[in-house]
Amino acid sequence: MGPFTTASLMVLLACVTATIALWPTRLRVCKDQMMTMECPRGRTILITYAMYGRLGSNECPNNGPSSTSCHTPQSGNIIQERCHDLWICRIKASTSIFGDPCPGTDKYLDVEYICAY
Repeated sequence: MGPFTTASLMVLLACVTATIALWPTRLRVCKDQMMTMECPRGRTILITYAMYGRLGSNECPNNGPSSTSCHTPQSGNIIQERCHDLWICRIKASTSIFGDPCPGTDKYLDVEYICAY
C-alpha cells in the first residue's frame, strides 16, 4: 500500500476544503458601479478589508483633483452592516452610501472578504 491511506486522504481533503473556505476574495469597482460579493450557500460573507475612497493613482480613472490619500474610515463597518450573515450581497460604490471623503476626486470601492461557515 502507498503512503496515503483512505483515512489520511480524508484528512487531506478536509484540510484543503477548510483552506479554500478561508481564502480571501478581493474585488474593486469604480465609482457608481455595483459590487457583488457571493459565497456558496451555507457560508456567509465576512469582510476582512474595505476601503471607499482613493489610495492610488492607477486604480480607476480619475477626472478630478489628484488626491490619492482619502478614504471613508467606516467603509468596513458600512459593508459589514449590509452584508452580515448573507451569502450574496450587492453594494454600490457611491458617496450616497459611504459619504464623500474627498470631494471632486473620483473614488472606488476595494473589498476583501472570506466565505465563513
